[in-house]
Amino acid sequence: MKINLNELSKEEKIGQMLMVGMETNYITDRIKALIQKYKIGGIILYRKNFRTYTDLIKLINELKELNRYNKIPLIIAIDQEGGRVNRLPDEFHKFPSASLLEKSGGEKLV
Repeated sequence: MKINLNELSKEEKIGQMLMVGMETNYITDRIKALIQKYKIGGIILYRKNFRTYTDLIKLINELKELNRYNKIPLIIAIDQEGGRVNRLPDEFHKFPSASLLEKSGGEKLV
């Protein structure tokens, strides 16, 4: 899907510059409004937003559904650094840190 940024309103362009976090493990009216009314560019998830892989997938699908009428897809990110910081569900294996990957295999491996 090709997006022509000139077709976006000034408000939509401003909304696209925002990525917000969630304080809960469910979608609040505030998050719903930010997606549907203000057309934010993305959501960043943290471990507090889900418990299991199934919870994570359900939350992502709900966020995508709220964004279905917006012109630009919603970026859904997670603050995953690897190493000591692991914000992915337990079902994921622990990923090594980017610095460890770089030391063992260079930029290509990372």
